[in-house]
Amino acid sequence: MTARAQQAARPGERDGRPQLTADGVEQLQERLAQLRQERLPSFRPLLAEPERDERIVADFERMTAQADEIEALIASADVIDVDPAAHDGRVELGVRVRVRIFGEETWIRPVHPQD
Repeated sequence: MTARAQQAARPGERDGRPQLTADGVEQLQERLAQLRQERLPSFRPLLAEPERDERIVADFERMTAQADEIEALIASADVIDVDPAAHDGRVELGVRVRVRIFGEETWIRPVHPQD
């Protein structure tokens, strides 16, 4: 399988671009805002302490990387519009479907793994 074919086969992506629902983008933006405006600033005084705990540094770096990843995901994503009236019966990203799992029925909405 070529690299291009592998990219196309990744769940939740089309032509190598993540396909996110509008709700998913909103949730990611809320998480990004929480990280950038609340969580990361709360670490800054602790980082300036002369005898700081290196676990604090590691947590700060992990959260910074997570915020950067979320920002990159949002920037590279295509927001998919799901119009229930135009639905043709196929199971696609963002379309709510009912499934039976172990004899019990439930509603699910397939989305990108980070959506």
